[in-house]
Parts: sequence; structure tokens; C-alpha cells
Amino acid sequence: MNINYIITELYSGENLHLIDDLFKNQKWVDNSIHINEEYSLSKESVLESNLDLDNILIKNIENNFTFYSYCIPYSNTKVVVSKMKAGDFFKVHTESIMYGDFFTEICLNSPEEYEGGELNLLIDGTDRSFKLPKGYAITYKTGSLSKIEPVTSGERITARFYTKSLFKDTTIRTMYSKLLYLNTKFEFNPILDNYSDVLNDPNYILNEIKDYFLYNFSILDDKK
Repeated sequence: MNINYIITELYSGENLHLIDDLFKNQKWVDNSIHINEEYSLSKESVLESNLDLDNILIKNIENNFTFYSYCIPYSNTKVVVSKMKAGDFFKVHTESIMYGDFFTEICLNSPEEYEGGELNLLIDGTDRSFKLPKGYAITYKTGSLSKIEPVTSGERITARFYTKSLFKDTTIRTMYSKLLYLNTKFEFNPILDNYSDVLNDPNYILNEIKDYFLYNFSILDDKK
């Protein structure tokens, strides 16, 4: 797993219809950020809607093991659906850590439907460019430098949100993620006849260790 970002496929085949109807008869409002009269940080529109976008979009990604084991999510912000047309852009900026530990962008239309609009991330001093297929999402750590190249034709439609992790410490989060992975390598046995079998069950032992991490190292510890 790349520690800087992950790419996940959320929708494919027939599931793509779940996102096809999101924008019909909906109102878009300007969401551009102007620093002053001469400089704009971004130009875009966002969806003004009463649709329950969280249930439609975040539910799929929270059920995705790759996303869950990377972020170990505690909570997500509301979803913002963005439309960028010709001339729209997002200049170099950082996704603020005040909103969460991770930022996710979901691509809601095909890259063949627009020109330009690549997402660029500065990763280990290298500028990486991404233009993902419809139904895919990219998740990366907040505080990372990024920009979106100007759209030159067509429309670029995405959804975005922030995620707060249960673990602030990257090393602890990575270790917990490995424990989740190990859980998938042992067959779950819901019916064990005695305490001895339970105490020696690999999944039980792993869950004990996970509980230790949650109790001693997660943000839940702050609430005790």
C-alpha cells in the first residue's frame, strides 16, 4: 500500500447508475475562491441539493476495505459535489488538516468527457498527475500540496470529503491496518465450544490486540 495515497474503485458495471442520476434537475451554485480582484485560487460550481449524498457516496467507500484500512476512519465530513467547466481550475493549495487527516476525491464522470482538469499531487518532491476513470476515488493525506489543472473543454464532475482517523500517529495507524489485514487471513469461526478454543483462536487474539490499540492509542482514548 502506498503511504502517500490510495486509489480505489467504488463503482463499476451496473453500480455506475447510482451516480448517473445525482445531477438531474439539480441546481449548481458558484463556489469560486477569490483572494483579491486580481487573483483567484479556484473556479468551480457545487451542487445545491437535498439529496442524501453521504448515504449514496460515502457508504460505498466506507465499505471498501482498502479505504478503511488506509484511513481507519472515525468520522467523515459532508460530501461536496463539484463541477468544473472550461476555464475552471484550482491553483496550488493544501487540503487543511483542520477538517481531517485524509482528503478523498471521487470521479463522477468519465475522463473522456473533458479535456484538462488533471489532479496534480506533490509526492516526495515529484509532481504526480491523476485523471481517474468514472467511479474511482483517490485518497491522500491532508497537508499535501495539490492543484487541479484548468479544464479546457467539457465538464469535470467530482465529489469530495474529509476523513478524521481513529489514530493520529501514522505508525500506530499502519500497525493497526496490518492487524486488519491479518484478520482476513484467518477463517472466522462463529461457533466455538469452549473458552479454551476461543482464547486460542487467531482472530480472537488479533481482536484483543486491536482493542489494546484502540484503548491506548486512538482518539477514543481522549474521551475516557
